[in-house]
Amino acid sequence: MTDQDLPERVIGTVVLDGAARPFVFQPRTGLLCLDDHATPATSQADLATRHPDLSPAIRAAVGTDVDEIRIGLFHCSDCRKWLDPAKNAWSVGICMSCSLDRGSELRDYYHGRG
Repeated sequence: MTDQDLPERVIGTVVLDGAARPFVFQPRTGLLCLDDHATPATSQADLATRHPDLSPAIRAAVGTDVDEIRIGLFHCSDCRKWLDPAKNAWSVGICMSCSLDRGSELRDYYHGRG
């Protein structure tokens, strides 16, 4: 991967045995860090289309069977949506909207406890 428009760090999510795990992948070195919610400066949602060799490289770096790879997207375990972290604020493991709901009475209202 030698394209000039390829970022130093590629973010996304791999699904392993049904569990969504965020990652940061450094395409120039092949280094992959799982369970890292790094936020890119710009959206990376179109990287998989522009760089079809990224997914196989990430799959190889994981080193085990991968159910799915979503480049440029994180999965919120609360609302179960796929979100672009460059466009949506992110808390630890969940989107900021769900994080704020957890800290308010809205969570109880929407989940039937209010």
